[in-house]
Amino acid sequence: MIPLQTITAPADGLCVDMDADVYHRVRAMNASTLKSGLKSMRHLRHALDSPPTPPTPAMLLGKMLHTAVFEPEKYATIYRTGPLNPKTNESYGVGTKAFNEAAEEAAKEGYELVASGDLIKVESMRAEIMLCEDARRAVENSEHREVSLFWTRDGEKCKGRPDSVKSGGGFFHDLKTCSNISEYALQRAVWSLGYDISAAWYVDGWKRLYGETLPVFLTFVETEPPWCVVMYELDPDAIEVGRQRGNELWRAYQASKASGDWWVVPPQEDLPMLSLPEWAMRQYDNAIAEPVGISDDESPF
Repeated sequence: MIPLQTITAPADGLCVDMDADVYHRVRAMNASTLKSGLKSMRHLRHALDSPPTPPTPAMLLGKMLHTAVFEPEKYATIYRTGPLNPKTNESYGVGTKAFNEAAEEAAKEGYELVASGDLIKVESMRAEIMLCEDARRAVENSEHREVSLFWTRDGEKCKGRPDSVKSGGGFFHDLKTCSNISEYALQRAVWSLGYDISAAWYVDGWKRLYGETLPVFLTFVETEPPWCVVMYELDPDAIEVGRQRGNELWRAYQASKASGDWWVVPPQEDLPMLSLPEWAMRQYDNAIAEPVGISDDESPF
């Protein structure tokens, strides 16, 4: 079972000239859909059966930034600010009637209207990224940018779209926005947002196609001033954890597809036990060692 989109996947390999909108309509499993299974198989099934949801403002900002960094020539031609309000001499707000009418006309001509503040923000973020020597070199040394990968796993089409890649002893390079640039916050983001799963997905897909294992570089940029930028190589051990997490999701997906049971809680014999976070349990170790009992009269059952 694969996402119900409209375009049949191309032959396995690298597509360097596929537009992002076309890629998202290709019927194939990708890391984002697979990661929805971190919530439940029911969520994964919903992702499979549902058309792509409208992008959020944060997603639109990320798309603009990726275009500005990896496809600057395209960025210059497709993004413009909305019309000016003669009373304020500033752009009409996104969502206003004047803005929406202008946006419809702009779409017919092949470009997109955005808030002037978003253009300023994206250009500020891009400038800081290019001032980071490691990030700039990764962008400039990339062999392919915004490319699409297609491969087959267990008879099912898979796809991935890394921000950039360099083959022949090169690397994958992905750009991520964040609100907190501290190492601890980024570690949490990698885990909670499944960046490790996505990285393993790219690495393993590339290896299936070309027999080569590439490292993964991640550039993070803050979405608010001062737009700090840091770049890391993702720890191979983290990628291995992502691989294991992804394989667990893949096996659960295959099992649900075969059985028709798209569960919310994994099937098990007894009623599942809901506990507290580990840090909370550790904080109250003494209470656990000496549990407070309740009488039969106090029991809610």
